[in-house]
Amino acid sequence: MPTLNFEGFKIGLCQQPCIPANPAFNAQYFIRCIEEAESEEVDLLVGVEALQGYLIGDQYEYTAFLIEVEAANANIQKATAGKRIAVTYGSVVPIWANRGEDGRAMKWNAGVILQDGELLQLSNKTLQPNYRMFNDSRHMFETRKEAERIALETGQRPGDLLKQMLQVPTLRRRDGKPYRLGQILCEDMWDADYAIKPTRLLAENGAEIIVNHSASPWTWRKNHKRHRVVKALMRGIPADIRPKLFVYCNRVGVEQQSKNFYVFDGSSAIYDGGGDLIFEVEPYRAGTVNFSVPANPLRIEELLPDDTKALDNALSLVIDEFFGPMPDEKRFVLVGLSGGIDSSVMAAKLVARPCLGPKRVIGVNMPYADYNSQAGQDDAHALARNLGIQYLQIPITEMVDSAARATGVEPRTLAHENIQARMRMEVLAALAQKPEQINGLAKTGGVFTANGNKVEWAFGYGTMYADIAGAIALFMDLVKREIYQIGDFLNREVYRSDVIPRRTFERAPTAELARAQVDPFFYGSLEHRGYHDEWVRAVTEFRWDPDRFLEEYLMGNLEKSFLLEPGTLNALFRTGQDFIARFERDWSDFTTGYRKRVQAPPGPVLSRRGFGGDLNESLYAFPLTANYQRLKAQILSQVATR
Repeated sequence: MPTLNFEGFKIGLCQQPCIPANPAFNAQYFIRCIEEAESEEVDLLVGVEALQGYLIGDQYEYTAFLIEVEAANANIQKATAGKRIAVTYGSVVPIWANRGEDGRAMKWNAGVILQDGELLQLSNKTLQPNYRMFNDSRHMFETRKEAERIALETGQRPGDLLKQMLQVPTLRRRDGKPYRLGQILCEDMWDADYAIKPTRLLAENGAEIIVNHSASPWTWRKNHKRHRVVKALMRGIPADIRPKLFVYCNRVGVEQQSKNFYVFDGSSAIYDGGGDLIFEVEPYRAGTVNFSVPANPLRIEELLPDDTKALDNALSLVIDEFFGPMPDEKRFVLVGLSGGIDSSVMAAKLVARPCLGPKRVIGVNMPYADYNSQAGQDDAHALARNLGIQYLQIPITEMVDSAARATGVEPRTLAHENIQARMRMEVLAALAQKPEQINGLAKTGGVFTANGNKVEWAFGYGTMYADIAGAIALFMDLVKREIYQIGDFLNREVYRSDVIPRRTFERAPTAELARAQVDPFFYGSLEHRGYHDEWVRAVTEFRWDPDRFLEEYLMGNLEKSFLLEPGTLNALFRTGQDFIARFERDWSDFTTGYRKRVQAPPGPVLSRRGFGGDLNESLYAFPLTANYQRLKAQILSQVATR
């Protein structure tokens, strides 16, 4: 463990909950953090990336917005005058004299270093991510491109130019001692797949501390991966030039772009020169947390929250972000309660948030004829009673039969099922907009939810303008097993009783659009992973193509890759022919299901890849390749069953 020469050096990590596209408000928040940190004798206050908001779409194209950002940055700089604290944070900075590749004023995603009212450095982001939800180059001009542009004009080597551009200013501690600070932004840290290594270049230029300003959305166990990335990053730098500290500061809160909500969990951290974790801030804690560097800092174990709790926390932030700002008289939400697990967990989760609570959630059960089991209706009513929410049962038999007669639709057909599904939506929509008094509160409007899970969205298992409708699809990035886990967590940890009846966890999932109907998927449960849950994760999160499925099956590895219990595939598919037939049906449903997904309500991204703006899809189906056909023939030719 290296001995640091920064004993007593006090670092403030400002986990700011930035309001998207509101630079004036965010600047005032940060200024208050500066004043508080100065009073607490902090040497260095580290803020987040993109103080103005990060995933804000084409807001960056508004000139008035950029002028507002400039004014906010000027106010922050003024706030440091007369103070001994050094301040560093990230912000978009317009370079009015230059044009970007979009023909508008050039914009930097910049790091700012201030001390005593002086701008010591304005450094541009070197590596811009252009994958998943990130599309930075649509608006920003990165240092890497600037070096390439100058190199073409002057004949210099881009690498040499980059090293010159990544300057390391000298700052002063409160006791007057100098230190040299290197500044990077978010993606600059994740340089393993890039030829350029910004942290290494800053170390070569004499940086003693590296700060990383981040706007890094939360996904499953991303922080665990970050710890490994930082360790590899620091240990890849020669020991004689290795910085003594690596400081990571991430924002908290939620941002919405396109059809998705993105959660930021903070989890800021400080590492020693060997990349070992020496300080970590708890997730979702807003505001500034200080750390005084000891003479010999000890490596600490990373915070590893329970996966289900981490998912629940992320869902909570999305609910608060979506419903919290609604006008009081319109902050009501209706949930179609079938007695199934998805709608039950939806209602229980909404009620658990203070911005809603039991007075603002309404459960509506809408049975048709004898298609809806008495057990399901009883469980829906029991759930509403346990949660203390208003419960309505509105039979739709007469409405559906009238619509069927008027349109000539026969019972027990797909068209008849769709009428049922759409009639439920019509009831929810009408009730949502109905002015009335509910629980003593004046209601002039409201919304209803889309309760489907990621498996249903993946295969297009839903009716357009019916269950694929609503204000928000809160579970669009949760597979079925995760729905069960959240429901169990709510019962155990939030309500501490079985508000969701145990029978709900045990009943076979069904749309109840026909007698004895069950969902056509091999879902997971509380105890077991499910084939279709893992199928969907393989395609969306790990980008498996059809060839990969057949290769894994042919080698006997599919069960292990999906983490399924031994014998699962044999139980589901008697022969390779059965497996192929089901796979091709699933692949067809997945590719054609996009036309429904593209019209679905917005929802959060919680996994390694979620539907919406995080996964760019097309109406054009991926073809089954010649290699696929060869693998298929090989499987079909095998006599032995799996």
